[in-house]
Amino acid sequence: MASAPEGRPPRVLFGEWLLQQVSSGRYEGLCWLNEARTRFRVPWKHFARRDLSEADARIFKAWAVARGRWPPSRLEGDQLPPEAAERAGWKTNFRCALKSTRRFVMLRDNSTDPADPHKVFELSPTPRGREDPGVEEEDALQDAPPTQGGAPTPFLAGGAAAAPCGDILLEALQSCLGEEWGADPAPPQALGPALPVEVSPACTAEGVLSPEPPARALMTEPSPGVLDVTIMYKGRTVLQEVVGRPSCVFLYGPPSPAVAGAGPQQVAFPSPAELADQQQLRYTEELLRHVAPGLQLELRGWGLWALRMGKCKVYWEVGGPLGCDRPCSPARPLARNCHTPIFDFSTFFQELAEFRARRRKDSPRYTIYLGFGQDLSASRPKDKSLVLVKLEPWLCRAHLEGVQREGVSSLDGGSLSLCLSSTNSLYDDIERFLMELG
Repeated sequence: MASAPEGRPPRVLFGEWLLQQVSSGRYEGLCWLNEARTRFRVPWKHFARRDLSEADARIFKAWAVARGRWPPSRLEGDQLPPEAAERAGWKTNFRCALKSTRRFVMLRDNSTDPADPHKVFELSPTPRGREDPGVEEEDALQDAPPTQGGAPTPFLAGGAAAAPCGDILLEALQSCLGEEWGADPAPPQALGPALPVEVSPACTAEGVLSPEPPARALMTEPSPGVLDVTIMYKGRTVLQEVVGRPSCVFLYGPPSPAVAGAGPQQVAFPSPAELADQQQLRYTEELLRHVAPGLQLELRGWGLWALRMGKCKVYWEVGGPLGCDRPCSPARPLARNCHTPIFDFSTFFQELAEFRARRRKDSPRYTIYLGFGQDLSASRPKDKSLVLVKLEPWLCRAHLEGVQREGVSSLDGGSLSLCLSSTNSLYDDIERFLMELG
């Protein structure tokens, strides 16, 4: 144990503590792998898996207990927060301590093994005099001073006064390191194979991100994590799918040779043949036929970018739940063969920090809508669109729900709005659109 200031419990050194836990035999899947006790394994199930159990988080919880982070201090009569909501934070702190101690080297990452997810570590061959309790990454990041020069990082912008905001952004940024999804994030140029299209460099001028975002201290690129995709035909959900790759492409019909193989994850529009309304079926089929060769989404740095390659016009906006609430970004068209930024993760987490600190009335919006063949800014509700794609970044939803569990809320009113149907004819609009396609 390291010495501590008077009145405070002694600090637990992570390296010594972890070796004791490996030798204890109290945790399933945490054990030595050789007689010399230089190599060991740690159970490492992804927390997005549905079969996650209390046992899968036991070693991470134990570190939180050892550090005095669990159970949290509370007044008499207060109930403990649910453990399930704390597990991601426990794992993040465990991972940061594991990296910062520099006493261990990861040999294999088997965290994506469906049957036995784990990681294998070895004692570092480079001896260290003794473990320094003052340089643990989680503390170093939490106590870091504001950056000097340039744009401040979102979670350091307010210095010491912004500590409550810093906590949530720190957790978010740490969870973006990519380990939750089995691999460290690749650099932007390696996120997916380039598509054979000519891209105008001026296309990004009207987007929400600059093509080359400035470097920010202590900031890492977000892992794509899990992107929840919902496809609706005039309000009827026809497909729900999870995207776990850094890029995906929406297709109708046979896949394009440009994206075949191990490239972007392919999301296929279902056939509208099951639609009862024959007029709706005909127009939906016609729109989808012009989606080819596809619409690609790609994670670049801190942004989600879209590339429309087909003739079918696509409009996008970022908003809240389906309804008549005001979007936080105006509906805009996606230019053809032009990379367009449609979502900025760093902006979301800045707004989330303000919301958590109650400096912002409304919760940040993160639901991205793509309307095919129809302008989303029209007076009709989005769920009346012939073809609508809804995208929800899992990372954003998880952190917003975490803040809301702390008691922070907003009276959005979006889901309470009364919506009046447009008097414009839906099919008149589609007729005009198809005439433009030629």
